[in-house]
Amino acid sequence: MIEFSCKNCGQKLNVEEKHASKKIKCPKCGELSVVPPKADKITFQCANCGQSVRVLQIHAGKKGRCPKCNQLVVIPSGISEPKRDAETFSILGTKCEEEIRVPKTTRGKMIECPECGSYVETSSEGRSAVSAEPDPSIPSEVKEDQYEEESYAKKIERNEEPRPQKTLRILAIGIAKILAAALILVGAFAAYRYQMNTSPRAGRQKPPPQPKLVQVISVRKADCTTTVTGDAVVMPAQQVILRPQVTGQLVEISDDVVPGGIVRLGQKLMAIDRRDYDILVRQRQYEVARALKDLKLEQGNQAIARQEYELLGEVISEEDRELVLREPQLASAQAAEESAKAALKKAQLDLARCNIVAPFNAIIQDKHVDLGATVSANTDLVTLIGTDEVWVEVKVWIDKLTWLTIPRQNGDPGSSVKIYNTLAWGADRFRTGRVLCLVGELETQGRLARLLVAVDDPFCLKPENRELPQLLIGSYVSAEIQGRTLTSVFPVKWSHLRGENNKVWIMDDEGKLEIRPVQVVFRDGDQVYVTEGLTEDENLVFTDIAAPIEGMPLRVAPIAEQRLASDQVPGEKGERR
Repeated sequence: MIEFSCKNCGQKLNVEEKHASKKIKCPKCGELSVVPPKADKITFQCANCGQSVRVLQIHAGKKGRCPKCNQLVVIPSGISEPKRDAETFSILGTKCEEEIRVPKTTRGKMIECPECGSYVETSSEGRSAVSAEPDPSIPSEVKEDQYEEESYAKKIERNEEPRPQKTLRILAIGIAKILAAALILVGAFAAYRYQMNTSPRAGRQKPPPQPKLVQVISVRKADCTTTVTGDAVVMPAQQVILRPQVTGQLVEISDDVVPGGIVRLGQKLMAIDRRDYDILVRQRQYEVARALKDLKLEQGNQAIARQEYELLGEVISEEDRELVLREPQLASAQAAEESAKAALKKAQLDLARCNIVAPFNAIIQDKHVDLGATVSANTDLVTLIGTDEVWVEVKVWIDKLTWLTIPRQNGDPGSSVKIYNTLAWGADRFRTGRVLCLVGELETQGRLARLLVAVDDPFCLKPENRELPQLLIGSYVSAEIQGRTLTSVFPVKWSHLRGENNKVWIMDDEGKLEIRPVQVVFRDGDQVYVTEGLTEDENLVFTDIAAPIEGMPLRVAPIAEQRLASDQVPGEKGERR
């Protein structure tokens, strides 16, 4: 037989040797292929497994792999038939019908065919080897069952398995291994589940709740004075810009007229050249003397006219009588005298106004002119701020006004006020004042009410106030206004209230937490006053609890920690903000 492949589709073909160098039609693709010339073959046995192998003569002396055991073998030279070992005998496979050589010791036993993997029972007598040559009775046409076979030489060249049965056998072995591994895993999992389901289990019990360690304060009633706090700014109670009432040149300025200088009521600050006004006073004095002389002369003339009228004894009308007695001339002389005196007083007043004096006790804020300047009624000379009193404008919430005493009329007493400036004076120093009045409009930005507080001697000029801090104009301060007194209330720190609904935490007699709402009547900074919701000597919990639950168990902290907590008495003031 001649073995070759179709050049078009690659189908393996086996034809008789008599068709060498002829054209045949491929039974798969129908294309014509030329049968190669006849080539001699070498038949030998694998030295490792005894497999009978046939290859072309052209591969003599080369190495190849056995199609059964896949071991490298050397192809012998020359054409030879496989040797028949005296210790072996041949049998045919039941499926592949291939001749196989087996040892004589396997007679009467079941063996596995190395070609197809089927089991074959060997007879006790054995049988002769089946010739590997094709039966001459087979027709010369190409058999379809021969198309699947390949020559051993080509398989050795490509290092492939010779038969598809070998591949199927390997695949079956792999599948069997996978199934075995899967069965092992399934069995192990089933055993694990059985062990878990049948093993004894420890019962779960909810651990007893552990009491929370807290600190408490005993609450007591007290009479507390309300305090309203607010931000404030210092402003002058008296402020004026002095201007001259006469025109002239400044010829004198006091040494105290400097920014920050202190001046007293009536102290001379500046002087304007008064020579022109001295001359004017003298002129007015002369005019007064002349008017007085004219008045006396007219009075003498009137006396003479009266005597003459009486001597004549005539009766005349009232109008003629006034003219005869010179009454109009006398009235004109009297008016001239009054006018001259008024002009003299005006000149004397202008002369006095040449001296610029302080209208009240003040401090110099600004100086606008210097010596030698010519001033008039529109010239700013100096700015003064009163030192006897200043005002502090305090901004408070409207709802706090009901707790304060605001004077209705001048002279009525108002609430007392403490003024603090922590940054400048420290936390312990303050100035005192009194509520003066309520400004009639709200603050524009925050819509807060504005109160005016009067503070005496802001610059500490009096001897008794020398040790007090000074209130400077424009300072930003904080104010604490004393309000009405609340009776029988519980003072509690604002931080001890819980939530937005004014609730407190109470530790009852059984050591459990009670969350209770309270009624807050007033809040003073960081402190509130409670009227309802608490009773005397109850334990108020002020320790923060992450997740408070009604009825959770509590236990009180050690005495040392309680003593530290007792130092923070709820009735004391907190830090000023």
